[in-house]
Amino acid sequence: MTSQQMLFKEDEHVTPLDAFTEPHIWIRRMVIVDKWAVNATILRRVHFRRGINIITTEPRQPDDTKPVGHSVGKSLLIRLIRYCLGDSQYCTDNLRKKVVSKLENAYVLATFRIAGNDWVVARPLGLEFGSRHAWCAQSCHLRDLFTESRRPYSDFLAAINVATSKCYAEIELPQASRRAEWKDMLGWLCRDQDCHFGHHAEWRYHEAESGPRVLSREDAYLVMRMAMGLLGPEETGLIADHRQRLKQQADAQKELTELQPQVNYVESQWRRMIPELARSPLAGSIPDALEEMAQEKQQSLKRLFDAEMNDCRNIVDSCHNQANELAKQRGVVEQELKQLQTDRVAQQAILEGLQSDAAGQAMQSLGTGDFDCPFYDTQATAFAAGCPGKTALKLPLASPERTVSIEACRGRITAIEKGIQECLARVGNLDAKVTASQEELTNAQNTLQQLHEKLPVEIGVWRDRESLAKDLKQARSVLIHKQNELPKLAARVEESTGRLAASRDRLGKSLNELSRYYTILLRRTITPDADGKITVDGNGLHPEPGLSVADSGTTLREYADVLSFDVACLTAAVCGFGHLPRFWMHDSPRQADSEEQLYHSLLRFLRDLEASYPKGIKPSFQYILTTTSAPPAELSAAPYVRLRLHARQPSGKLLKIDFGK
Repeated sequence: MTSQQMLFKEDEHVTPLDAFTEPHIWIRRMVIVDKWAVNATILRRVHFRRGINIITTEPRQPDDTKPVGHSVGKSLLIRLIRYCLGDSQYCTDNLRKKVVSKLENAYVLATFRIAGNDWVVARPLGLEFGSRHAWCAQSCHLRDLFTESRRPYSDFLAAINVATSKCYAEIELPQASRRAEWKDMLGWLCRDQDCHFGHHAEWRYHEAESGPRVLSREDAYLVMRMAMGLLGPEETGLIADHRQRLKQQADAQKELTELQPQVNYVESQWRRMIPELARSPLAGSIPDALEEMAQEKQQSLKRLFDAEMNDCRNIVDSCHNQANELAKQRGVVEQELKQLQTDRVAQQAILEGLQSDAAGQAMQSLGTGDFDCPFYDTQATAFAAGCPGKTALKLPLASPERTVSIEACRGRITAIEKGIQECLARVGNLDAKVTASQEELTNAQNTLQQLHEKLPVEIGVWRDRESLAKDLKQARSVLIHKQNELPKLAARVEESTGRLAASRDRLGKSLNELSRYYTILLRRTITPDADGKITVDGNGLHPEPGLSVADSGTTLREYADVLSFDVACLTAAVCGFGHLPRFWMHDSPRQADSEEQLYHSLLRFLRDLEASYPKGIKPSFQYILTTTSAPPAELSAAPYVRLRLHARQPSGKLLKIDFGK
């Protein structure tokens, strides 16, 4: 009888694949040094093996007065391994400050095997996080990190991504919107202790402050399916098509959700602003009614403005004609006035002549007279011109005729003055009419100008409303289109969902095989009559323990949902199922610490798996577990226990430092 048959019942046989000679990824040793130098002081050296690696604590002694198994560095060790494998940080900001205060220049060095090749890496503990102070070398010797053969740390991550490339299908993670890579799967293979192992698809918490790459459950499910080989090329294409259809449906629903209230609000605003819209024959369609009203308003406004502008133009023309007529009349009156003024000058000259002749005769009779005329130089010239003075000179000084002539001349001057006053009055009247006409003309011109300015404004308002009505019609059209499109999109999504379900049904054989490993683990660790299965649906990959386990309490359910699921996947990978690198770490699962039977059963299962390899053949998997609970007696020493820590003295802690002092 072979060792395999002795370890497992006939219906629970587990056969590691002979083609696997070692884990695809595993750690050989980790060294913590106080500085970056060849002659650095080694603070801690831990060697690891293929198979089971237990990091535990010293058992409590009767004389111990304080806890000895906590805050000693178990989780820190796991995080340092994760840090070497790609995590951006290894601890919280608070712990890092303490490390910097005591070990500012410290480094963690590690030796790995990646796809059959040796690699060494170095990452700083006290210096800034990142890759600027991190190095790697394709070698099995840590000393090569200090030679010219060292390379940027990113080369190491690139090598891991290449080595695990089969784990990542050519499809984006839906929430992260990018392709999966090693750092995503690292979360599953090295669960964060702060997750409390509460759900098989929750690996890391942002609150852990250790730089983990945190995935949503949806993305984690997809990573698990990829790594377990439960996502074939057919389904990859179907998933991409399904996501596209879901996106189209979501986009259409979003547009509809946003557009419907907008259209309803705008239409209600128009009803409130223009109540007569409700009386329109097209009231059933506010956009149509508004567009029709806007067009009618523009046309009626144009007709109204055209009529008003014609009236204003007529007034302007009339004012121009009246002004021209008044100008003509004023010209005639001014001509009459000018003639009267000329006549007045002539009559005043005659009067003055008559009067001056009489005075001259008197002076001449006295021998004192002399000729003085403003019009003529000499009397002879004046008489020759018919000056009345000639007659006057011929009339006696006291002649009645002379008196009559003077009075007649004065009468004519008075009549002329009266005529002048009448002309001036007529000119004033005409000026008033001209002023009034000018004001009327100015008012008419201003009104015409205002109409010119008002026309485009008021018509523009309704032109804008017409444009808004067309936009509203377009929005309403899009809304109706989206409403009609949604059922079609839903039908397409339903069709795609059916095709995906059919594709997953074709995974039945693979799922049955994975479920078998899961059931074996439940029976070996919980109860011999336990059963379970692994299912795949539209939400992801799920372990489903049978009723005998599901009804057994919170601890057993969480153990079955998380720890058993992980170890079942590791076991399946060891037997050639999927693409996992056969490397796993569990950091202090609380089920292990609270339920010794579960913890011991799990380790014994892994011990039996390790022992199932032919003699002289090392296991093709590596499992690292940290715990404060004592392992089973047969596993409590080398080679299984790789390190024991305690809190009695600083030397018992991982970094050999008490950060509290």
